[in-house]
This record gives sequence, structure tokens and C-alpha cells, in this order.
Amino acid sequence: MRLREKKLSFTGDDFDITTPDERLLFMVKGKILSLRSRKLLCDAEGQPILNIQDKLLTLFKQFRIYAGESEGPKICHVKHHFTILGSELSVHFKNFDGREVELFVKGSFLTKHAEIYAGNIIVAQIRRKFMNVGQVFFDKQTYYLTVAPGVDTAMMAAVCVCLDEAVNDKN
Repeated sequence: MRLREKKLSFTGDDFDITTPDERLLFMVKGKILSLRSRKLLCDAEGQPILNIQDKLLTLFKQFRIYAGESEGPKICHVKHHFTILGSELSVHFKNFDGREVELFVKGSFLTKHAEIYAGNIIVAQIRRKFMNVGQVFFDKQTYYLTVAPGVDTAMMAAVCVCLDEAVNDKN
């Protein structure tokens, strides 16, 4: 999948998420004048799947993810952990069978990539080209997300958006 931040966006948090052949899978719509920097991950028809919100008053970025447009109950919690040469996120949620799941996202500023782990198994990979044209002129990112079979692509796209927000948000 390719996650491309829209260059002409009022919120600065809008993404189109497409297949390699440019077919729209998901879109992320940032909300204007949102205190919690609310973003909706929607399907190709614009129906909300996940609601991503910043958690306020934290030392490092944290995000809460809810189903659809709702604000409760929370289905996922994402927490940013700063490291010297990279960035890490921890992701906590309950699986469909009710089991607690913890994922770790480990990334590097130098190599411009990250992996999402379930234990020692890589379930998704995030890649970003260094200094593309959109980034130079508009400060907009493009990510390439590869998701293992059987892994929820919408949730992995939401985690990628959280990583972008944690690493690149200047507010």
C-alpha cells in the first residue's frame, strides 16, 4: 500500500491510501479545528472505519483509536517512545477473540523505515523515500506499507498514520 499525504489539505492530516496499481483502499480525513487532532480512517466509499485521536497532556505523543466515528469504547492505544536514533511505538488492543495484543513499532530516522512486530514476528513494514518532491516543497510524506497476510490492513494503516504524527508533527 502507499500512504500519501495530500498536498492541498486544510488540516494537513489527510492521506490517500492506495494499492500499487493506484486503486483507492482507504482515506484519512483530518478534522478542522479539532483539539485532539482527530483523524478518520475511511474506506474507499468514505465510510468511517477508525477514529484516531491524540491524547492530550502527555510527555510523548499518545493516540486513542475508536471504531467508526465514535469516541468510545477505545479499541486501541498507541504510545510513542523516543529513542536517540529512531522512534518506537507500542500498540495495545484486544484481538477479535478477546486476547490482549501488544505490537511494537521500531523505526530509524537514518534508514527511513520501520517494522511492526508481534513478539519477534514482523507483521508489517513501513518504508519512506528520503526527500521526495512533495516533502521538499510541501512537507508532505509518502509511505509504503507492506502488511503480512491475515493482518488487519486498516489497523496497520492507522498505526502508520500515528507514527507519521508522532515523528513529524511540529505542533
